[in-house]
Amino acid sequence: MRQFFEAYRVAKKVSPLVTQLPWTHHLIILSQTKHQQERELYLLAAIKERWSKRELERQIATGASLRGDTRTKKVSPAVSQIHPAA
Repeated sequence: MRQFFEAYRVAKKVSPLVTQLPWTHHLIILSQTKHQQERELYLLAAIKERWSKRELERQIATGASLRGDTRTKKVSPAVSQIHPAA
């Protein structure tokens, strides 16, 4: 409980989000992440994507925060030469 309070008391953006996740999700995030930005990323993603406890653990274990934005598509060099705006 103390770690929970200390981790989230200074984060003004996170405070409204805290109530949207179960306690188990918070325990996972607090125990498996080190930095405030990383915690915030997983909080937002877990709420938006409605991750289960196991999915959240899997995302943290595989480093989802390190991968960045996966929505951007990569274009092959051949296509980018033909269509530069692609």
